[in-house]
Amino acid sequence: MNQVKKFRIGRKTGITLSVIAFLILTIVVVNQLTPRLYVAIFRALINTQENAVNLGPYADKINGIEVSDAVSIPVEGLPDAELTMYTSDAGSGAPKPLILFIHGGGWAAGNAKQLESFSKLLVSEGYVVASLDYSLAPEYRYPAPIQQAAAAIHYLQAHAAEYNADPAKLFIGGNSAGAQISGQLGAMITNPALEQQVGINIDIPADNVKGLLLLNGVYDFDTVARDNFPGFRKYAWSYTGKKDYESYSRLDELSTVKNITSDYPATYLTAGDADPLEPQTYEMDAILRAHGVDVTSVYWTGSGNNLPHDYIFGLQTEPAQLAFEEVVKFINDKSQQ
Repeated sequence: MNQVKKFRIGRKTGITLSVIAFLILTIVVVNQLTPRLYVAIFRALINTQENAVNLGPYADKINGIEVSDAVSIPVEGLPDAELTMYTSDAGSGAPKPLILFIHGGGWAAGNAKQLESFSKLLVSEGYVVASLDYSLAPEYRYPAPIQQAAAAIHYLQAHAAEYNADPAKLFIGGNSAGAQISGQLGAMITNPALEQQVGINIDIPADNVKGLLLLNGVYDFDTVARDNFPGFRKYAWSYTGKKDYESYSRLDELSTVKNITSDYPATYLTAGDADPLEPQTYEMDAILRAHGVDVTSVYWTGSGNNLPHDYIFGLQTEPAQLAFEEVVKFINDKSQQ
């Protein structure tokens, strides 16, 4: 009898192990054929985080900030771009600097709501913030976010007065993938050859863009692989549609370092000392300075702070607080120029 039970247990165990092995094999095979499964898991994890910002000592500053319903902006051939407007009556009078902020998430995940606290904090400093929700990869590949961001910029230039914002004091910024998008927009606005190559007309006076806020982004697709950012190949595959993204025919458009001119907007850069993308920020910094671009940078290399990707959203820490105060100083200084 005991031998029969052992046989049955052994048989069940064998079947269970076979099923597990089959599932693992299936996942491995699917991940070789498409990035969609990886992205679905990544999105599920990201979406559990409703608020990606810890305001620390700044928590009381965001009381009374007004949040609009989503503003839908038509984009030909794509879903509408959506802007959430953050404003405040405090200090109303002269039109305020206007920030277009673009969230990160590997071009495949995330949303503006997750960074709402950060947007509100910026508003508390005397700015108007427009936070962009763009269509995500792999369902919508490059250049969809660029098209939607261009539509958002058009809208903001036309409707800035409705929010007591100054369209001639525009700042464009974002974190991670949002920093890559922002950096590319800055290049397109100041480099007509790139704008023509991409085939999207942003149609804004370059002087209206007073600065870029680039937080731990990707700026060179030729070198980023060596940085070993977790999951990057899947994100790039999703965004470009090419598993071997290095072979993507439009890759140079995405690499902002290849499209810098001396007219590139003044730029704020930062990355954490434990961020795998820190070398990307150093590379961008060096090329901007070589072209005579006005650069403000905040680094923590060798500090031992062990600051991760998107460290600036952890405002309970002194390094993030310092980096944020430098953002405010940068915006205030450039708004006066």
